[in-house]
Amino acid sequence: MRVDEFLSKLNKVRSHGKGKWVAICPAHADRSPSLSIAEGDDGRVLVHCFALCPVSDVVAAVGMNLSDLMPEREIDDPRPKRMKFLGSQVMDSLALQSLIVATAGADIAAGKELSAEDRKAVAQAAAAIQEGVRYATA
Repeated sequence: MRVDEFLSKLNKVRSHGKGKWVAICPAHADRSPSLSIAEGDDGRVLVHCFALCPVSDVVAAVGMNLSDLMPEREIDDPRPKRMKFLGSQVMDSLALQSLIVATAGADIAAGKELSAEDRKAVAQAAAAIQEGVRYATA
């Protein structure tokens, strides 16, 4: 919701500076404006009654919910979602990847040449270890 939609539901709205308004609080018998309204940097509608009415009562009095004060989210958020893993899951993965690297190291030390498939597995394991460390330290 935009702040102007919320303001349209209030009485005696007056500007109180850039992005700030005062109005009659609909949640109590208000004779002079005691409700402060502002728009947050992220588009949220910020509401405060100086008579200490709960915000939930204020929005209910105009037929709204608290969630109506929040800006609508875009469905197609381009930011990648970060998956959450337990620390034990990260450690298990790191242990498996390090086993791949250690086995390849032992084969090389024994004079064995790694196949193309083995070299690819070692490279993937090394990348997974680096990603796991970045994840664990983020």
